[in-house]
Amino acid sequence: MSAVSAQNARRKNTFLSDTLMFRMASTLPKSLLASFEEIGDFAASREAWKLSCSANHYKPLLHYNDEWGKQAEKLEIHPSYQDLQRYSRRAGLVTSLWENTSSENGVRYQARAIRLALSAGLETGHLNEVITTSAAIAVLISDSELFKKWQNVLLSRQYDSSSRPIHHKKSASLTCAFEDIEQYAFNFPGVKKISFDENMQRDLYRLNVVKTNVINPTADGYLVSTDLNGHLSCFFIPRIQENGALNGLISIRHLIQRSGELLTPEGVVDFQGSYGWLLGNAGEGLKVIKDIETMMRFDQSVISAGVLRAALQFGIDFFRKKMPNQPLPPLTERIFADIALDIAASQALVLRLARAFDNAANDRSEAAFARIMTPIIAYHVSQLVVPIIGEIIAQLGIESFMENNPLSQMLHNGPARIVRNSSANQLVKDAILIAEKAPGLFQKLLEKIALDIGPAGPRAIEIIKSAGDMASKNEGAGRFFVEQVAYAAAAASLRSTDIEHVANAYMESRLGGQWRSSYGMLIARYNAGHLLNVLYPSI
Repeated sequence: MSAVSAQNARRKNTFLSDTLMFRMASTLPKSLLASFEEIGDFAASREAWKLSCSANHYKPLLHYNDEWGKQAEKLEIHPSYQDLQRYSRRAGLVTSLWENTSSENGVRYQARAIRLALSAGLETGHLNEVITTSAAIAVLISDSELFKKWQNVLLSRQYDSSSRPIHHKKSASLTCAFEDIEQYAFNFPGVKKISFDENMQRDLYRLNVVKTNVINPTADGYLVSTDLNGHLSCFFIPRIQENGALNGLISIRHLIQRSGELLTPEGVVDFQGSYGWLLGNAGEGLKVIKDIETMMRFDQSVISAGVLRAALQFGIDFFRKKMPNQPLPPLTERIFADIALDIAASQALVLRLARAFDNAANDRSEAAFARIMTPIIAYHVSQLVVPIIGEIIAQLGIESFMENNPLSQMLHNGPARIVRNSSANQLVKDAILIAEKAPGLFQKLLEKIALDIGPAGPRAIEIIKSAGDMASKNEGAGRFFVEQVAYAAAAASLRSTDIEHVANAYMESRLGGQWRSSYGMLIARYNAGHLLNVLYPSI
């Protein structure tokens, strides 16, 4: 049986068949379970699979002339990509964190994380636009006047990619333009205050900047960073003015073609004479960037966890269909069980982080968990993607390494997502910096993790403290430090799922500073087949 035919034969609801996610979702309001099941059904459907294949086959194209030869910039995106966007909007992946629906009060991040992970198991490239808009909304909400004007279209669950004034649109998208291109320099300031906007009751600025790595470069609104009187600041620039005209000259110099997630439109955007408003105060640009970075890191962690789960599920289904009613080959079974522990830990970690975000406003210890653990979890989960998918492909053989195969697509897309999620080294540096700047908070976090782990906790924390001391003196030891924190937090998170033998197998094979060069080193007394049947039931 080919890998593609195995995928086409699969009709397993990706939510209901996920033991750990279903168990953790069951702690949320029961009214939300139907929405998770609906996404699980869609992600497993032939329709969704075809959309994913088509979207990844057709790259965005930038046209500079219309059919009559007249100069007109147009970004051509395949309808399958737009259909995926439409479904993501309808599922609330863009808006649910910022809506006022009572059904998700207190659990918004957890509910969205489950939906996002399920969607990521299908396809990841279209989610870049989704998570960028969601993160940018968080910033705009803090500006009550601007948000009031854009609220209806930003929080709409419809999808509208047309280039029109927002009062003529069903919904709107946002993007971030923070990275400069050094070779493009102007002989005049990048931003200049030109007047007082009576309508908005605030100063109006004109920007002349060029930005690179802009996802969704034809978005309805841009968050743009630039220096204002020597201070990094952030501005909001609408693409289309209220009269329907383009806001100054906003043009795409060229699209950026990544080697992964090819369907994601990304480009170099030139803003010339574009009008906008200052977000917050002058000099607060770095804060805006960091706030968005935190949201993006969280989302990318969830996406990576979703990809990992889908990858191993495919690998196991492949063998079960190829050899019905037979156990997996012993070596493959041990390797897959070992991988399953890391994936279960990743799922538990990202949902624990989501719970911390949900509770941060009312609980200082949860706020500390969110602040400290976001870069650590982002690093740990994202770094698992390439080696795990590579190992699964190695077990399935040459049949799994073909065009339009989900595993080869996941492996192809993995590095692009890791790079977008800040460099791995930067995540490590940020984690070390946070631990050094807030030692009291970090100590309380470790104490809570040790308590949640149980008897093995004190020894794990002792190793973390030793690794932290080494990392503070020598940055080169930073990865060992971050990984030990991640292992301990994952063990604590798994303990809370009450799947005791899974948590124990993870702790005994990961905690204590043990270095493992490959999968398949699972301790022999843990039954590999039983672990797989629990986490990946054959239903």
